[in-house]
Amino acid sequence: MRARARLRIERSRSGPSVAVDQRDSPPLAFRRCVDGIYYLVATAAGPLGTDDVAIDIEVGAGAVATVRALGATLAYASSTARLSLRVLLDEHAILDWWPGPLIATARCALAVTTEAELAATASLRLREELVLGRHNERPGRLHHRLSAQRGRRPLLRHELRIGPDSPGWDGPAVLGPARALAMALQVDPGRPATSANGEGWARLALAAGGELALALGRDLGEARARLDRVAVPADPTARKRSVIP
Repeated sequence: MRARARLRIERSRSGPSVAVDQRDSPPLAFRRCVDGIYYLVATAAGPLGTDDVAIDIEVGAGAVATVRALGATLAYASSTARLSLRVLLDEHAILDWWPGPLIATARCALAVTTEAELAATASLRLREELVLGRHNERPGRLHHRLSAQRGRRPLLRHELRIGPDSPGWDGPAVLGPARALAMALQVDPGRPATSANGEGWARLALAAGGELALALGRDLGEARARLDRVAVPADPTARKRSVIP
């Protein structure tokens, strides 16, 4: 199955941010709620088999968008499944994106790609979570890649491969005994970036501005708790500025 879901948010003439282009495509759909947040919901199981699912998120100049997901994404038995996200932010745009955890089951073979392109004055909080297998289950094959550029300059290239075809992924140099990974890419032109690290977490200042925060855990709860201590919290004013048209 091939599917592409798309959401474009622009600032209206009266000021609030509104959706000007919303295209749902099974197994994904966008839903707007009374709090002004857009939720990504699953309308069918997936990704599985040879599914190729793509999501496009665009935020126009001066607009603000908050996007969440309802529940986790379960990567079922697959062979060459793909799940990709493309983010495009115009000048002074703000996006807070948190799609919920991705669970890599034992029989999955999935490539996950996130590509973000930001204008120099745009702000981004992009959070992703990976859970490696269900309870007492070894994960399948997962290739995760996160890349971003800001103001036409490279910002970040991050890649992780896990599973039986990737020797050493569960060794001390990579994930060790951890079975959950939480990460947050944070870009805010008005906030200086800093680097720090501790047990199971690290925050890295990026040369082109912004930070990448990473946290490991024996389970998702532990990884989330560690990331919450070092990552920038969600924009508290985003909900007020992103309203239903």
